[in-house]
Amino acid sequence: MSHGSVVQLEPQDRLSPHTSHALVAAQLRGESRCRDSGSEAVVDAVAEEIEQLGLVPDREELNHRYGRPSGVSPTLLNLRATR
Repeated sequence: MSHGSVVQLEPQDRLSPHTSHALVAAQLRGESRCRDSGSEAVVDAVAEEIEQLGLVPDREELNHRYGRPSGVSPTLLNLRATR
């Protein structure tokens, strides 16, 4: 179940500030490794980075965040991909 976090947490659980910062850094590392790849590769890379922190990635939330944005026209997406 997704709680808006890229890691699986119980509703009452919270990440410490240190872990939260490490999580953001892990996301950035995963994103940068797959800069020119499709969304599935980015999800896999970010999930791998999260697992290396000892956390369980929430793949549903990762797919939501890194998948094709809804409401964005294919033309605009293609324009972005050519840059």
